[in-house]
Amino acid sequence: MVNITSFTPVFHLFTVCGAVTLASHNTTTEVTAGEQVLFHVNTQGEASYDVTFFSKGPNTILAVWTINNNVSSVNLHSLYEGRLQWNMDGSVVLRNIQINDSGIYEIEINYYGQELKNSDKVGFELLVFEPVSQPDVKIFGDCTTPNITLSCSVSNGTNVTFHWRKESLSRTTDDAFNGTQLVINHGNEEEQHVYWCIAENPVSDAKSDPVRLELCNGNNGEKFENKMLQQLLAIFLCFVPFVFTQMSCCVSLSVAICQLWLSALA
Repeated sequence: MVNITSFTPVFHLFTVCGAVTLASHNTTTEVTAGEQVLFHVNTQGEASYDVTFFSKGPNTILAVWTINNNVSSVNLHSLYEGRLQWNMDGSVVLRNIQINDSGIYEIEINYYGQELKNSDKVGFELLVFEPVSQPDVKIFGDCTTPNITLSCSVSNGTNVTFHWRKESLSRTTDDAFNGTQLVINHGNEEEQHVYWCIAENPVSDAKSDPVRLELCNGNNGEKFENKMLQQLLAIFLCFVPFVFTQMSCCVSLSVAICQLWLSALA
């Protein structure tokens, strides 16, 4: 059962503070959580009418204002007390927009004389987003590993997309990449670069602190490759005696040599 609170105001005071987004008729309006949304309709200048504000998913009456030259009575859904208000210039204000306020809304105005004269209906759709926080970048790997991986994340934000900006210190190159991770083959880097992660959604964007990676010189790459070759050679030589001899003493000797060699390479 929908709880509706009914009361008759002593006076009507309308004040809008903070950021306000004007919702567009019959289109989707993107809104930042915490803002206020203004739903404007054109009234026909009649002295007596009522205004009904619906949520269409599911179909729920959120507020009904009865107007007789001024607001004479208000019925509000209990969950929207203090958040919904009718302005006599012909607009509904929804304050402190929340993520779950995303949806389709409709305003219906019924005009009265001795009886119902006519009515107007206007539809709106809201998509509410939480703004993104500053991205945090973590570094995995160094010059002794084949690649260095940068991983980007945010603590706040809805419908977030990520991309990277890569700029050389000489400013001769400026590249962009998509995704939460950026894999860098440092063996191909010929000069030092600075990286930024950029997070964005339809209502906000934020950039990480710059990440500057030291240029891995050629010696580091050569050392890594030489170490890998030496380990592969050691493993190969360790298994040769097992193939070509059946003497247990030779096998034991080979194992001992292998252990010494591998421990020296580690």
